[in-house]
Amino acid sequence: MSKIIDSRQYPLVALAQVHGTNGPTAAPNALEIQLPPGTLLRSVAVLTAVAFTGTLPTLTVGDGTTTFANGVDIATTGAETTTGAPKFYPAGGTITITTDGAGMNAGHALVSAEYVVVDRDNETFG
Repeated sequence: MSKIIDSRQYPLVALAQVHGTNGPTAAPNALEIQLPPGTLLRSVAVLTAVAFTGTLPTLTVGDGTTTFANGVDIATTGAETTTGAPKFYPAGGTITITTDGAGMNAGHALVSAEYVVVDRDNETFG
């Protein structure tokens, strides 16, 4: 006999907004998304909404061991390629977003991390 899994939860989404003003020429030059213990990271997405100015503007997203987006070009608008998810963080973790490029003073990118927390009971259906 199998056991019916009746615990449900909604995914959570952490959203970071990256602007030219919080890029490499302004402090801080990195943004962080904190993940709680027991996090199953489902996906990481990067979208350049407004093209960044400057010389070779790029964006990198990683957690210290996995790089989800490596130096992606943010000089043009659109979705950027990401890899490395899903990933489990039993003790929690930190996703760091950094930018690089000379003279970045305009632009807007969105970075999202969609995740669920294991054993976080929102609702039980039965």
